Amino acid sequence: MKKKNDTNHQKKRSSSSTASTTHSKAKHKLGGGSKRRKQKGSEQESSSSPVVEAERWSKSKKKRMRKMKFAEKKREGGNNTENDTTKEEDKEMKDTASSTTTTETLAIGSNDDTTKDRKDNNKPKQSALQKSFLSRLSGSRFRELNEDLYTTTSQSAFEKFSKQPEFYDQYHEGFRRQVKEWPINPVNVIAEWLVSRKKKSADDTTTTVVDFGCGDAALAKKLNKKKQFEVHSFDLVASCVWVTACDMAHVPIPTGSVDVAIFCLSLMGTNLADFVREAHRVLKPATGILKIAEVRSRFFDSNSDNDKCLKQFLKTLSKLGFKCIQKDDESNKMFIMLELVPNGKKPDPKLAYTAKPCLYKRR
Repeated sequence: MKKKNDTNHQKKRSSSSTASTTHSKAKHKLGGGSKRRKQKGSEQESSSSPVVEAERWSKSKKKRMRKMKFAEKKREGGNNTENDTTKEEDKEMKDTASSTTTTETLAIGSNDDTTKDRKDNNKPKQSALQKSFLSRLSGSRFRELNEDLYTTTSQSAFEKFSKQPEFYDQYHEGFRRQVKEWPINPVNVIAEWLVSRKKKSADDTTTTVVDFGCGDAALAKKLNKKKQFEVHSFDLVASCVWVTACDMAHVPIPTGSVDVAIFCLSLMGTNLADFVREAHRVLKPATGILKIAEVRSRFFDSNSDNDKCLKQFLKTLSKLGFKCIQKDDESNKMFIMLELVPNGKKPDPKLAYTAKPCLYKRR
């Protein structure tokens, strides 16, 4: 019995030792986990420690300082900083474009014809119908502006074209198309007459010419190259360096200083008499010449050769201080040419006259 009890006691001791061993292992494991948690906690504490926070703040501060310095340089540098930035951007864009072009060239080869064809294909092409429509639209605009010039005063036309000079360009674009269809251009006839007249005279002094309603200043371009002429060109808009914009009833020319005054298809407007009075003012009283070229249909009946309107016009010019010394209404079917000189009388200041307008038919 005693042996049995001893045996049982040994078994109990071994089982208790086994249990204690297991408990100690488990406790060790739990202790290890708590140790890791403590280490992790210590790491978190260290990460949020004042030293780490100082490092973070230092980096953030440096970044902010860089931004502040850049902003200060930008304020001090002004346009220089923007120009430098723009130059860098342009350089990058050029480099990109260059690389793209190089890539495309390598891809399609070095055939110039192929590149040209590609460029042409990128351009929008107008059909015949579109071209016809644009031509009619331009012609319609020209006829409308032409009618305005004949049926309004020069002051009104000057104000309108000064505010919207594109109207002037549209008008003269249509006018140039009309000139191409004429058998002869009166500007060329007047230029030849002036050169011929100068050759015949023994006077070596410069001939001063005023071109009223000069358009593109074709007369000045022809004659100002010659030393014998000084051409002053006036119109509603200064289309080029030769032209002075003004109302033709008031040109900036001294009284009695001009040798020849020209009206080449420019007696437009309802205050036509004002233009003639202004030409009389600027011309030299004894030797000045007034040259007028106008559309024949303005002074002749379209159904006959009746020149009743032309005779009325010459009477009006006489009252405005001019005498006609030469009339050419036969050499050209489209135009008439008049040469006049001062008649010694003062122009009637109250006389008003409006010639028949030259209106183009609507298509």
